[in-house]
Amino acid sequence: MVFEKDRLARCTMHCNDKAKDSIDAGSKELQVKQQLDSCVTKCVDDHMHLIPTMTKKMKESLSSIGK
Repeated sequence: MVFEKDRLARCTMHCNDKAKDSIDAGSKELQVKQQLDSCVTKCVDDHMHLIPTMTKKMKESLSSIGK
C-alpha cells in the first residue's frame, strides 16, 4: 500500500516538474495550470485501476495473519 502511495507521489512530482519547466520556458500561467491539472488527473486515473489488485493483496495478507 505504501508502495502505491509512493508511485502516485512520484507521478504528481513529475507533473510539477513538467509545469515548472513550462513556466521556465515562458508558457502562460493558465496554460501551465491546465497542463498540470491534466497530468495530475491522469496520475490519479492510472492509479485508480490498481485498486482491485491492491484490495486483493490486502485481503490475502489479512487472511494469512489469521492462520
